[in-house]
Amino acid sequence: MTTRRTTRAAVRPLLPAAAALAALVALVGAGGAAGADDGAGAGSPAGVVALPGEDVELSSDADAPTPVTAGAWRGDLGPVESDSGEVWFEYRRETDDATLLVSAVSPGADPAREDALELEVLDPAGDRCTTGAATSTRIDGDPTLLAVETVVGVQEAVLAEDEDGFECLTESRLLIRVARGTNGEQGRAPFTLRVVEESPLVSADGLPGPLELGEPEAPDVDAAREDLPGGAGLEDAPEAAGGRYRGTTTTDRTLVYRVPDVGWGQTLRTALAVEPVRLADGVFLGPDVELTVLSPMGTRVGATDPDGAALSDDRLGLVVSAGPVRYLNRRADLDAPPYVPGDHYVLVTVEAPDEGPALEVDYTLEVEVAGEEDEPPDFVDPDAYLLADGDRQPVVRAVGAGGLLAGLGAPLRYGGAALLALGGLAALTGGVRTLRA
Repeated sequence: MTTRRTTRAAVRPLLPAAAALAALVALVGAGGAAGADDGAGAGSPAGVVALPGEDVELSSDADAPTPVTAGAWRGDLGPVESDSGEVWFEYRRETDDATLLVSAVSPGADPAREDALELEVLDPAGDRCTTGAATSTRIDGDPTLLAVETVVGVQEAVLAEDEDGFECLTESRLLIRVARGTNGEQGRAPFTLRVVEESPLVSADGLPGPLELGEPEAPDVDAAREDLPGGAGLEDAPEAAGGRYRGTTTTDRTLVYRVPDVGWGQTLRTALAVEPVRLADGVFLGPDVELTVLSPMGTRVGATDPDGAALSDDRLGLVVSAGPVRYLNRRADLDAPPYVPGDHYVLVTVEAPDEGPALEVDYTLEVEVAGEEDEPPDFVDPDAYLLADGDRQPVVRAVGAGGLLAGLGAPLRYGGAALLALGGLAALTGGVRTLRA
């Protein structure tokens, strides 16, 4: 059984993507900037993504939890010490020995303030199914969403070759707790809970092993640029199945794109080129820029460092890759490599300036789903994922396409992240290599 937390992946140099990224940056400069009426996207405030899901009446009583089925459920949490600072749900497995995939995401009460989110699954006696609560913490006021996930199932014990000490493996009824963490002291924090039931395996023989930390890979895209504004949330995110997409936004925005059907064994490769921005006299670095890849469960599987890239009068390039998608990635030593196939999301975030008016930002986003699709694991049910009542799919789809979810997460997860621009001076920080003139 696996609990995902928001620890950092190890740091490694990230140079091989430089040539492809330099070509992308040059392309943006050669093509001219998109105008405000040409590919402009509204998006959401930085660090906020419109949360989908069905509103439910919440319960803070573990003895009277809110019953839920597979799907997405939305509510809000009060301050950490209040009665509404934690809420309880009850889920009943529909398939014996099915694995339960659970995630929760929240912008917190204020995306610019410190906050924390906790998630755990327990058996009816109140014993934890995992070694502890999955926790996501936002620090330093970086406008990133909080996202946590956990996996509970018989297969986890089988793969570990040790069924002793695993709780909740065959329980039909499970409890889910969502709570504010110790930093969540003020305001009310909206959240979405997602529950997906995964078919057990017939056999794990022959499955490729979990990923090891590698370098990010830039996309190899041979296509003309097209105007495609980003969306404000997951339900309205435009489809970016592969290609070059041009957009215009302003500072203090997050834009969302949906990449459908990233299959078993495939890798999602993304690159972002940002045009130079004219800053005020005496200002050399503007607001930070982030490129993030989200899994179908709404958690980070690749991202640049929140403090690793900034607008300036140089063109800026960022590369993030996530994959390949493997079942056994849920047991990887890395923080959160992708372990379910389906609809992924790419988020472009430009933070607000410390002072002064908003700035217009022109960018080009490249997306590639790379690699041949592998045969799926040997699931008992080929439509392995129960996304909602009566909705079984072979992959985890987005809401409106048979599934759901959004969210940024905490600091760097897995997937590899590179930050490069044309220039010379290099500084290694947080798994991101920055090159500037």
